[in-house]
Amino acid sequence: MHEPCPAEALPTKTFYTSDQMTFGSEQVQYGHFAQAHTDGDLYVFFPERNVLAVSDLLSVGRYPIVDYVTGGWIGGMANAAEGLLEIADRETRIVPAAGPVQTRADLERYHEMCATLKDRVGGMIKSGLSLEEVIAAAPTREYDQHWGDPELFLTLAYKGLWGHIRELGGVL
Repeated sequence: MHEPCPAEALPTKTFYTSDQMTFGSEQVQYGHFAQAHTDGDLYVFFPERNVLAVSDLLSVGRYPIVDYVTGGWIGGMANAAEGLLEIADRETRIVPAAGPVQTRADLERYHEMCATLKDRVGGMIKSGLSLEEVIAAAPTREYDQHWGDPELFLTLAYKGLWGHIRELGGVL
């Protein structure tokens, strides 16, 4: 059994919005994206250094893990990437949870992939396709060389899209 954390080790502020603070002499901007990778994804932006830490909101070299059990979904990933693009400029260094530092162009490519696959797989769901039929149709084919094997991603994206079926519209 672990001892409880001392009071000074506990957070003094929680948030579900965007805000800013000063850390030493440096401004820090931060924010929350609901229902993207999970239900509690955060970013931190250091404007003076032009560094944007994005946690698992950006997946590098592999398809994202969409944690549909906690409300994550590919539509939320696309929305989060779009929000991050509003912060980043061409010179911003983007730090993902895993993998090398990325650029705005990398984030743009990621956003395009997420938005396209949300629409594409969502359309397949609207057409009544099962998960097996979606996987067999290979809706990710033009992205697989960059992001790898899509089967786990498609499984999670499919389940996550069903969890957000009302946002897709036109179903049932």
